Amino acid sequence: MSGKKLVKQHNYLCILLDYYGNLLTQRRQQILNMSLEDDMSLSEIAEKLEISRQAVHDNIQQAVEQLKQYERNLGMVRKDQSLVNKVDHILNNYEFEQKPEIVCELEELKSMIL
Repeated sequence: MSGKKLVKQHNYLCILLDYYGNLLTQRRQQILNMSLEDDMSLSEIAEKLEISRQAVHDNIQQAVEQLKQYERNLGMVRKDQSLVNKVDHILNNYEFEQKPEIVCELEELKSMIL
């Protein structure tokens, strides 16, 4: 997988973790946070949690699959991204010179979504 795709996948998993992380067990949430947010290797996580590298790997794989399943079923990330895209479309395709407060409101709305 190319570097660009890996970064995109990593960012997507971080977003899924933000949205649905609390639905994971505490252990899976902890392991995934250590991997994604703290950029720790399997060995580092295993050593810190005193478990095997295989257990870390399995927990990461299962947690990622759970997060993806939550998104397939609930679609919150997809819906919010659609809202952001719509706000961007409005900001880029309509003139608001006479009403700069509308631009501020739309930018605030956008920041609230994601």
